[in-house]
Amino acid sequence: MRESSSITFGRWGARRRRLGDWGGRLALPVLDRLLSRSGLHSLDSDLGRSRLAALEHAIREGRETYVLGIGVGIHNSGAALVRVSPQGTVELVCNEEEERYTAIKHCMDYPEHSLDAVKARLQALGVEPQELAACVSNWDYAPT
Repeated sequence: MRESSSITFGRWGARRRRLGDWGGRLALPVLDRLLSRSGLHSLDSDLGRSRLAALEHAIREGRETYVLGIGVGIHNSGAALVRVSPQGTVELVCNEEEERYTAIKHCMDYPEHSLDAVKARLQALGVEPQELAACVSNWDYAPT
């Protein structure tokens, strides 16, 4: 039965899994270095750990902080602004999806209009972009 189903549905999965694992172990450090030169850092990088420590420190000191989230290239692109209160609670300030502005369902383009809306919200709140605790994204494609 199994042989006939593979003939009908085709083969799936990696043919040479060890070769793929080996290639990933070689490529990921190179990719991390290239992305860090472009200003993109993973959470487990030195910069990522320091930004997370700064956010935790701000919460312990009782300061209000903001985090910007950007989602690109998956289902719906968009941007969101989150406020972390002095008590450590998290509040969604705004969530802007690009499809609202482009009228394209499931728009996966760079969220230019969404970021403009978040920027306007930051200005209304009196928060400068350099005051953001962190900018986070969904671009982490590290193996699980």
